[in-house]
Amino acid sequence: MSTTPDSLLDPLIHVIEAALSRAEGFTSADFMVVGAWCRDVQHHAQGHTFATTATRDLDLALALSSWDGYRSLAAAFPRVGDTGIRFHIAHVDVDLLPFGGIEDPQGIVEPPSRGETLSVWAFEEIFAASLAFRVSSAVTVRLPTVAGFAATKLAAWLDRSNWLETRTRPTSP
Repeated sequence: MSTTPDSLLDPLIHVIEAALSRAEGFTSADFMVVGAWCRDVQHHAQGHTFATTATRDLDLALALSSWDGYRSLAAAFPRVGDTGIRFHIAHVDVDLLPFGGIEDPQGIVEPPSRGETLSVWAFEEIFAASLAFRVSSAVTVRLPTVAGFAATKLAAWLDRSNWLETRTRPTSP
């Protein structure tokens, strides 16, 4: 992970520090980086230097035993868009994806800020197998294994297919 550029680490550090300063009961190890930011960290860890598709948001999964911490975070930062899970934290748009003891049924959550369910299929298993990733002297977050990352992407694609949503890339002229 030592090849991860500061351009990926610095925003992550600032987001985690801001979240920890505004919500009690969390440690940085309760946060797991998922989505494109995770892909980019893993990409650099494998020694790849070619560009990946751009992303502007950070997806953070939160291991929770109750909704109290999530409510606290949701109240502390401005909401962005209409997803009910995206917040503006430390100059970054962050999707907060709760999972853990609050799932009901297993693999499904309904964040209070969202008002509808969200699939977090296999997040507990992915978190249990994740790696501790020290991003600064004060911040260590969880990072899925490559297999865990692939599982989150497959689940996201399946979830989107229910709504006939796709992610397409622009074609070359």
